Parts: sequence; structure tokens; C-alpha cells
Amino acid sequence: MTSTALLKEYELTALSKACATFDPAKRDQRMVVRIVVVPLLTRKLDDLRVALREHKHSESIQEMIDEITRALTLACVRLDCTFDPRIDAAISADEARMEIILASLPPRDKIEVRRTAK
Repeated sequence: MTSTALLKEYELTALSKACATFDPAKRDQRMVVRIVVVPLLTRKLDDLRVALREHKHSESIQEMIDEITRALTLACVRLDCTFDPRIDAAISADEARMEIILASLPPRDKIEVRRTAK
């Protein structure tokens, strides 16, 4: 296994800590976790599952998978989103509601931009 395929222990610790300690009341922290941390951990989880297929009895890989799954579940609980570890879907409840609202809106008229001479 290459080092890029597996999440280094210190990275996993830092990302897991970010999931557990961010303040959901602070918009910037929520955004960083939602946009950076959750997708990164989700991709790493996919990489580890591929590695586990090749090394079916690797306890260390399984432990990392379990730790990432716990971190993602915790982050999503704190972000009010859903996470299904079987399909790695992490979608914000707010984003899902916004998509429904936007889909129900009528199409906007084309905006016309007029330039005026100075």
C-alpha cells in the first residue's frame, strides 16, 4: 500500500478532532468542516475500503475505517446533516431544504444589463 492511499495517523487525528471540536454556532467553522473536512474524510474512507479489499484481514485498516466513520457521523450530527456510512453520503439538511425551495421557484427572467456612458 502506498502512503497516499492511507490516511496518516496524525492527519486522521487532526481531522477527527476537527469534527469533534468545531463550534456549530460559528458559520466559518461549520463551513470549513462541511466543505473541507467531511469531503476529505469521505474520500479517505473510500481509499481505505479499496485497500481493505486487497488486505481483507488488516486490523489497522479496519480501525482507521471505524475511526473515520465515527468522526463523520459526529460531524454530521453536529452539522445537522445525514451520513450513511454504507454509501458515504454527507448532505446538509439545510442544503437539502434549500434545493427543494430553489426547485419550486419559477424560472427567473433574463437579466438585462445596460451600460451607461460616464
